[in-house]
Amino acid sequence: MSESENVLSLPSCRSNLFNPADSYVKTLGSKRSQTTVENCVQNIAKILGHSSYDRVEWSKLRRSHWQKILGALEEKGCSPSTKNLYLTVFKEVAKEAWSNDLLPQSAYLKISSLKSLKFERLPKGRSLDLEEGRRLLESCFNGTTKGFRDRAIFAVMMGCGLRRAEVVSLKLANWNCIDRSFSFIGKGNKERRVYLPKNLDKYIDEWLIKRGLEAGTFFPGVSEILCLSQFHNVVCFPGKAVRLWNVVEQANCLPEGFAHPIHFILV
Repeated sequence: MSESENVLSLPSCRSNLFNPADSYVKTLGSKRSQTTVENCVQNIAKILGHSSYDRVEWSKLRRSHWQKILGALEEKGCSPSTKNLYLTVFKEVAKEAWSNDLLPQSAYLKISSLKSLKFERLPKGRSLDLEEGRRLLESCFNGTTKGFRDRAIFAVMMGCGLRRAEVVSLKLANWNCIDRSFSFIGKGNKERRVYLPKNLDKYIDEWLIKRGLEAGTFFPGVSEILCLSQFHNVVCFPGKAVRLWNVVEQANCLPEGFAHPIHFILV
């Protein structure tokens, strides 16, 4: 191996040693964040010549390794925000290694001085006006249980401003029928309480009549509602998706030429 190759690679370590990358992942507050960061460190390990991040000798991490990582991300056409995400993970793993006396302070200071990319992009998408929102809710409904569910999903997203991941993670226990609100742990492990607008109340009530009041996922797959005795075992599997994109198209809420599918991970 040449000297330049050695500079941009990391040696392997014994798997039973303390792993600062794994330690950093475990400090994150949500499963979603852990999964995202774990994918990042796994990709970083592969870029630096390893099949898994638990085989990397992170104590040998140096500032020069970031240039190799950045180059690989540029080859893949990654966005500036993705590059900054990887830089944050790179620096946090280095910090974890330094905090546990595995990385020399001089190496850590050089890594920590790396600057994130500056960029500005126009926001994606646009807001719906009242008429478009009304058409969207009407397009959801076809008299079936799925129609009641899909309409309630859009009502929660539009009325409460929940993210898609937050909507599919809601449980019945998160719903307060007295003050018409949802309380849940959202992004950044922060507890949130959002209130449903009064004009959307009926869509949630109609959905709950169809769903029932058994504990479990607030928006389960329709097929699962037929087995209410086992409702508490409902789980959302990432491999299956219900697309509500057709609802948006039917409502004619898109500017001309716009085509960006909306995915909802539901059973």
